[in-house]
Amino acid sequence: MKEKNIDKEIIGKYLAGDCNAEEQYYVEKLFLDGEENSGLKQYVSEDWNKYIKDDTSRGKNIDPILDRIHHTIHLKDSLKKKNAGRKIYLWYSSVAAAVLLPLLVLSFYLVYQSGKNTGAAQENPVLSQIHAPTMSRVQFSLPDGTTGWLNSNSTLEYSVPFSNNREIKLTGEVYLDVAHDESHPFSIDVKDASVKVLGTRLNVNGYPDENYLEVVLEEGKIEFTSKNGSERTVMQPGEKITYKNGEIEGYTKTDPEKYTSWKEGKLVFRGDPMEEVARRIERWYNVKVVLEDEVLKTYSFRATFEDDPLSELLRLLSMTSPIDYEILERKPQTDGSFNKTTIILSKRKI
Repeated sequence: MKEKNIDKEIIGKYLAGDCNAEEQYYVEKLFLDGEENSGLKQYVSEDWNKYIKDDTSRGKNIDPILDRIHHTIHLKDSLKKKNAGRKIYLWYSSVAAAVLLPLLVLSFYLVYQSGKNTGAAQENPVLSQIHAPTMSRVQFSLPDGTTGWLNSNSTLEYSVPFSNNREIKLTGEVYLDVAHDESHPFSIDVKDASVKVLGTRLNVNGYPDENYLEVVLEEGKIEFTSKNGSERTVMQPGEKITYKNGEIEGYTKTDPEKYTSWKEGKLVFRGDPMEEVARRIERWYNVKVVLEDEVLKTYSFRATFEDDPLSELLRLLSMTSPIDYEILERKPQTDGSFNKTTIILSKRKI
């Protein structure tokens, strides 16, 4: 395994937003080319451990700090057609996972041992949570063998012990490959509906700030039920349900790949209306998209992107449609955070 000397001072200046172009190039190239660099791995690990052991950071809201870091590395044109900011984020995420996972395993072990001695584990289930931060995708496994992916800004909650009571609560979007267990149906609580399965693959999109719920079935069979019981249907593979305002507004055949490819880093459009294109761009790139002209809602878009920067998507959109775009960069707010980058789409003037 190769090793390279790490200039910690330059990395610190980069994260603080106080570096010149040469220093910026050094940091981004270091992380992009550093998969086998043991020195870099040790630095990131030590930096992360130092942070979590810092008592002064406990109990503080670090959102503004994270937002500043995100602003520094937000959607930069990358070397090797990759995003350097995302690469750095993934380095720290992998180290965080390596540090936190053993702690989670240890906590579950202690709960289990306590339950064996007192019986309290069965009476007092432990709530567990999986979270995917902004512009990330998190792969996970549940105690019953179910696997899946959690999309950006999403949270999944479940109780341990889990195998006999397979209920999860979803906020956001998830792809699931549910382990078959006929005796213990798997239930997803999302918004004001419930999805029950025995063993299947499906995608559920239920972000709290959207006024709809979307379920796409890839394989198997599921039962969709509204919480008030007014809507109930059994879905077959290749079907999509759109649930809005307390009722099923859309029940159609579809290509599941279009709705599940996000877990592979792909953004797929298949002749989608521009309003849906705008919504998915907002989620994918953590930006705000404004359709300036009503006529744009009649347009459709077909393309596939794989970890492409926002600038490339907008360039192709403008090439293939009579659309112009304007990018309004992020600005600092009074609390030290930054607003989202705003993309204004307008009909091209002839």
